[in-house]
Amino acid sequence: MGIIERYSLLVAILATIVGVFSIILAYIGYLKFKQADKLVEKKLKAKMQDFEMQLDDKLVLIQNANSKIQASYNTDDADAKLDLLHQAEQIYPKAYNLYNSIGYAYLTKNQKYEAIKAFETAIKIRPKDIAGYNDIINLYTKYNDKKLVDKYFKQASKIDKDAKEKIKIVNL
Repeated sequence: MGIIERYSLLVAILATIVGVFSIILAYIGYLKFKQADKLVEKKLKAKMQDFEMQLDDKLVLIQNANSKIQASYNTDDADAKLDLLHQAEQIYPKAYNLYNSIGYAYLTKNQKYEAIKAFETAIKIRPKDIAGYNDIINLYTKYNDKKLVDKYFKQASKIDKDAKEKIKIVNL
């Protein structure tokens, strides 16, 4: 056997070894990739379950707060109404219509400044909800403050082009 033949045999053996080694490494990589995919799926499932539990907890808080708000509608006693509404605020301060209801409760006690703060909070929490603007516009209409009525109509018109038609002026 000549020198070239020996080297060609050695090169062929080395190439075969490298090829087999590459196939083994590719198979190991494939197995690891399948495990990684399952691991990601398992972590994603755990995060989704955690999210669902947090959502359930939040929904319970919202439901509890809303039950206090609803109960406040059934009492004529302004202090009892405010007590229920402040309980709702402690449970879930972002409950829908909470601060609008607080504002009206303060109005029944002729506490204009507190009512204004409540209506402004309603707008701050839900700046795209026309109800908050409706309530504060009605309050300023009652007190003949045209400048502030115009200010809040302008703000409401920025979020809803039909704000002037949607806002109902009522006798507070």
